[in-house]
Amino acid sequence: MKKLALRSQWYLGLYVFSIAVALALIVPHRMPHLAVEVPLIALAIFEAGVLLSSALLLYDEATPAQVLAIVFLMLLIASAFILAAHVANPLILSGVRSRPGSEAPVLSINWAFLLLSNLGTLSTVKVLIVLEKPGKSKPRKSR
Repeated sequence: MKKLALRSQWYLGLYVFSIAVALALIVPHRMPHLAVEVPLIALAIFEAGVLLSSALLLYDEATPAQVLAIVFLMLLIASAFILAAHVANPLILSGVRSRPGSEAPVLSINWAFLLLSNLGTLSTVKVLIVLEKPGKSKPRKSR
């Protein structure tokens, strides 16, 4: 059984995360016509499915408990991603509101931002987390 481990080059994950946030801030301004209103429940189910399926595809040798840990890490990184983008530009997410005649909450979001946030989350997790054999020792530096 392999174990989940944080790569020793964790700064690469921060670098990938920063580039993805920068792209998610720039691209939606170039494509404002891609903004749509999405029911919040449907978006949450879609995001959970994307994260679970991508965790299963990226880490196919992981146990179910490890897959859930990866999914929760992806949720944490996606939340940080959206928070960082929203703090930098509050117009990206216009907020949750109700449609007239319906009690279902909807979110106005740009599809380019949604796609870039998912790709940024997946690439950050792939750079940060690795499955390694339990007996594998780190090489020692010679002096």
